[in-house]
Amino acid sequence: MNPLTSRGFASYAVLYLHMFYGSNCIIRLKKDFNPTVVAFLKSRAPELLVETPMPERATRCLRKLGHKVSRKDTIRYRLIRVELPNGEVEVLMTSLLHRRKYHRRHFAGLYNSRWGVETCFHILKSYFQAAVFASYTNESIRQEVWAMFALFNLQSMCQFALEKQVGQKTQGRKYAYQLNRNVGLGYLKRFLPALLLDGPKRWWARVKELLALLLSVLEPIRTDKNRVRKKGLMRGAERHIYEPNYKPSL
Repeated sequence: MNPLTSRGFASYAVLYLHMFYGSNCIIRLKKDFNPTVVAFLKSRAPELLVETPMPERATRCLRKLGHKVSRKDTIRYRLIRVELPNGEVEVLMTSLLHRRKYHRRHFAGLYNSRWGVETCFHILKSYFQAAVFASYTNESIRQEVWAMFALFNLQSMCQFALEKQVGQKTQGRKYAYQLNRNVGLGYLKRFLPALLLDGPKRWWARVKELLALLLSVLEPIRTDKNRVRKKGLMRGAERHIYEPNYKPSL
């Protein structure tokens, strides 16, 4: 369970499960998540400790998971107001209740650290087509998932190995550059049988050939963290519709 949860997945049930299993979490909330959050935003207070009865929806969800929870049970959490550089305000809900030990000024940076994990999920879903399975049984699908993770880790190792060379090659350019994950994945798939089956001498030659190809496909990093988001309909009537963002490399 991800301890840093985006606002699209906020839930008292998630908060309860973290606390039940002895872990902590930070969850970004929608500004209209509930009346308490709305009132908290209007008050302009920097933080607020809340104790509230367990909502009916969370209670039903937890009962399905085998937890003995009722509406009489209460749950405690902390709301933290975060003001972004562009003027927007976000609300974080956390199980870290100690105000001195976990000061509110640390939470914006802590929550921002989730981007590495979310970028990984984006790559897996978009480039690796994680939602498309060739199998039907549980065991076969698990095999596909773990094979995908292994391929992702192998590609990441190549990325890290070439970071210094990418910096040297693109020095003086307007933007910072990175390896193109999508095209690089296509090259990696072509070299994968040789990387797994060739002997040591042939293997090293193939690795150097692969790294040279990866270094030839770069893309600029145009980051603008404070840009205004254009909200649109992400999914139609269904929640999980796979729409590939990139054309497959192979």
